[in-house]
Amino acid sequence: MKGRILLISSMIFVLFIASCIKQDGVQPGAQNSATASVTTSDVSSITINSAVVGGNVTSEGGSPVTVRGIRFGTNTKTLLQNGRDITVGSGAGSFSTTVTGLSKDSLYYVCAYASNTGGIVYGGQKYFTPR
Repeated sequence: MKGRILLISSMIFVLFIASCIKQDGVQPGAQNSATASVTTSDVSSITINSAVVGGNVTSEGGSPVTVRGIRFGTNTKTLLQNGRDITVGSGAGSFSTTVTGLSKDSLYYVCAYASNTGGIVYGGQKYFTPR
């Protein structure tokens, strides 16, 4: 009986210690990092082959935004899977860049994105036509 109690007590102690071990880079009791929040800015300075596009990381969530930028393409249905990315720094705040090499009279879709340890998030889509 004494041996059984000692065995059960030892097992409980081991389980308690194991539950306090740091796993996957997250401290015990800490929450996983939340995703950032990003909005897509209105497209401006549209010419026949370029446009100024941008966004705003309004919150970094639970960890720093390591990459932020713009994704653009000509198909709204596949923009997130097949769009072209332009990285525009890191961190919170507003950002913009000039997209060049566009085709006159083609319809383009664009959205801002931000990435931290919580994942990648996208702002709403905007669209424009170079003229």
